[in-house]
Amino acid sequence: MRKRLCILRGLMMWPVAWLMWLMMSPTQKELVAADLTQWCRWQHIADGISGMAYLAANFPEYRSLLYRRIGIKRLLFSCWLRPMQHLYITTTEIGGA
Repeated sequence: MRKRLCILRGLMMWPVAWLMWLMMSPTQKELVAADLTQWCRWQHIADGISGMAYLAANFPEYRSLLYRRIGIKRLLFSCWLRPMQHLYITTTEIGGA
């Protein structure tokens, strides 16, 4: 049952993930793609927009990192899907993956 709920939330998140991807700069896309590949490998799910939607819908840790990557654009999305509250990333440079 939990697996089905996670998949459903990922499907509902798909249009939002696509919009996020369209709004990213090429540099942001490169970093997000590197992170996405590693997270999808860890969860044994498909890479790409569907994987990004699944991860963003089900993992607040991933959302926090994703919002960090997309910068100020996060304000459009973080009111609907909140990042992890107590995850602080203090460095200004985080490499991909």
